Amino acid sequence: MSGLALKNAIRRSKREQRIPPGARCRYCGDSNPLRLMMVRGKQGGHHRTFRERDPEDNDIVCGSCQLEIHRRLEGSGIGPKREFDVTGLTVTRLRAMAVSYRMEADYRIHDAEMLEKWAHELERGQ
Repeated sequence: MSGLALKNAIRRSKREQRIPPGARCRYCGDSNPLRLMMVRGKQGGHHRTFRERDPEDNDIVCGSCQLEIHRRLEGSGIGPKREFDVTGLTVTRLRAMAVSYRMEADYRIHDAEMLEKWAHELERGQ
Protein backbone atom coordinates (compact mmCIF):
# COMPACT_ATOMS: atom_id res chain seq x y z
CA MET A 1 0.00 0.00 0.00
CA SER A 2 1.44 3.36 -0.98
CA GLY A 3 1.87 6.22 1.49
CA LEU A 4 -1.07 8.14 0.01
CA ALA A 5 -3.34 5.08 0.04
CA LEU A 6 -2.43 4.42 3.67
CA LYS A 7 -3.15 8.04 4.66
CA ASN A 8 -6.53 7.86 2.89
CA ALA A 9 -7.38 4.58 4.63
CA ILE A 10 -6.52 6.08 8.03
CA ARG A 11 -8.57 9.20 7.28
CA ARG A 12 -11.53 7.06 6.15
CA SER A 13 -11.33 4.91 9.28
CA LYS A 14 -11.26 7.95 11.59
CA ARG A 15 -14.24 9.50 9.81
CA GLU A 16 -16.27 6.29 10.04
CA GLN A 17 -15.55 6.09 13.79
CA ARG A 18 -16.83 9.63 14.39
CA ILE A 19 -20.09 9.23 12.48
CA PRO A 20 -22.77 7.85 14.81
CA PRO A 21 -24.48 4.63 13.72
CA GLY A 22 -27.54 5.30 11.61
CA ALA A 23 -26.51 8.86 10.69
CA ARG A 24 -28.15 10.14 7.51
CA CYS A 25 -28.05 13.28 5.40
CA ARG A 26 -30.85 15.61 6.52
CA TYR A 27 -31.92 16.22 2.92
CA CYS A 28 -31.35 13.16 0.70
CA GLY A 29 -31.03 10.44 3.34
CA ASP A 30 -27.56 9.26 2.21
CA SER A 31 -26.00 7.14 4.97
CA ASN A 32 -22.55 6.51 3.47
CA PRO A 33 -20.14 7.68 6.20
CA LEU A 34 -17.58 8.64 3.55
CA ARG A 35 -20.05 11.11 2.04
CA LEU A 36 -21.33 12.67 5.25
CA MET A 37 -19.75 16.00 6.13
CA MET A 38 -17.74 16.65 9.27
CA VAL A 39 -17.13 19.89 11.15
CA ARG A 40 -13.97 20.10 13.22
CA GLY A 41 -14.02 16.39 13.97
CA LYS A 42 -17.68 16.35 14.97
CA GLN A 43 -20.69 14.98 13.15
CA GLY A 44 -22.63 17.36 11.00
CA GLY A 45 -21.50 19.62 8.29
CA HIS A 46 -24.00 22.28 7.51
CA HIS A 47 -24.83 25.25 9.69
CA ARG A 48 -28.20 26.32 8.34
CA THR A 49 -27.59 29.93 9.32
CA PHE A 50 -23.79 29.78 8.91
CA ARG A 51 -21.42 29.10 11.79
CA GLU A 52 -20.82 32.82 12.40
CA ARG A 53 -24.51 33.39 13.16
CA ASP A 54 -25.26 30.28 15.20
CA PRO A 55 -22.48 27.75 15.88
CA GLU A 56 -24.90 25.28 17.52
CA ASP A 57 -27.33 25.04 14.57
CA ASN A 58 -25.69 22.08 12.89
CA ASP A 59 -27.04 19.40 10.50
CA ILE A 60 -25.57 16.16 9.19
CA VAL A 61 -25.43 16.45 5.41
CA CYS A 62 -23.69 14.71 2.51
CA GLY A 63 -21.22 16.52 0.28
CA SER A 64 -23.70 16.92 -2.59
CA CYS A 65 -26.39 18.47 -0.42
CA GLN A 66 -23.81 20.73 1.24
CA LEU A 67 -22.96 22.18 -2.18
CA GLU A 68 -26.62 22.43 -3.19
CA ILE A 69 -27.77 24.23 -0.03
CA HIS A 70 -24.92 26.75 -0.32
CA ARG A 71 -25.85 27.35 -3.97
CA ARG A 72 -29.44 28.00 -2.90
CA LEU A 73 -28.34 30.30 -0.05
CA GLU A 74 -26.15 32.33 -2.40
CA GLY A 75 -29.01 32.49 -4.91
CA SER A 76 -31.19 33.95 -2.15
CA GLY A 77 -28.57 36.57 -1.34
CA ILE A 78 -27.58 34.96 1.96
CA GLY A 79 -23.86 34.81 2.66
CA PRO A 80 -21.60 34.00 5.59
CA LYS A 81 -21.03 37.64 6.58
CA ARG A 82 -22.44 38.13 10.08
CA GLU A 83 -24.78 41.00 10.85
CA PHE A 84 -24.10 42.88 14.07
CA ASP A 85 -27.57 44.29 14.71
CA VAL A 86 -30.16 41.98 16.25
CA THR A 87 -32.82 42.64 13.64
CA GLY A 88 -30.53 41.98 10.67
CA LEU A 89 -29.15 38.84 12.32
CA THR A 90 -32.61 37.47 13.06
CA VAL A 91 -33.98 38.26 9.60
CA THR A 92 -31.03 36.54 7.90
CA ARG A 93 -31.25 33.50 10.19
CA LEU A 94 -34.95 33.12 9.42
CA ARG A 95 -34.35 33.43 5.67
CA ALA A 96 -31.51 30.89 5.79
CA MET A 97 -33.69 28.45 7.72
CA ALA A 98 -36.49 28.92 5.17
CA VAL A 99 -34.08 28.01 2.34
CA SER A 100 -33.06 24.89 4.28
CA TYR A 101 -36.67 23.86 4.95
CA ARG A 102 -37.58 24.49 1.30
CA MET A 103 -34.77 22.19 0.15
CA GLU A 104 -35.87 19.54 2.62
CA ALA A 105 -39.45 19.86 1.36
CA ASP A 106 -38.24 19.48 -2.25
CA TYR A 107 -36.54 16.19 -1.31
CA ARG A 108 -39.63 14.89 0.52
CA ILE A 109 -41.83 15.74 -2.50
CA HIS A 110 -39.36 13.88 -4.73
CA ASP A 111 -39.42 10.90 -2.33
CA ALA A 112 -43.23 10.83 -2.43
CA GLU A 113 -43.26 10.98 -6.24
CA MET A 114 -40.74 8.15 -6.51
CA LEU A 115 -42.73 6.01 -4.05
CA GLU A 116 -45.92 6.67 -6.00
CA LYS A 117 -44.19 5.76 -9.28
CA TRP A 118 -42.78 2.58 -7.74
CA ALA A 119 -46.24 1.59 -6.39
CA HIS A 120 -47.84 2.10 -9.84
CA GLU A 121 -45.14 -0.01 -11.48
CA LEU A 122 -45.70 -2.73 -8.90
CA GLU A 123 -49.46 -2.72 -9.52
CA ARG A 124 -48.95 -3.01 -13.29
CA GLY A 125 -46.54 -5.90 -12.81
CA GLN A 126 -49.07 -7.98 -10.85
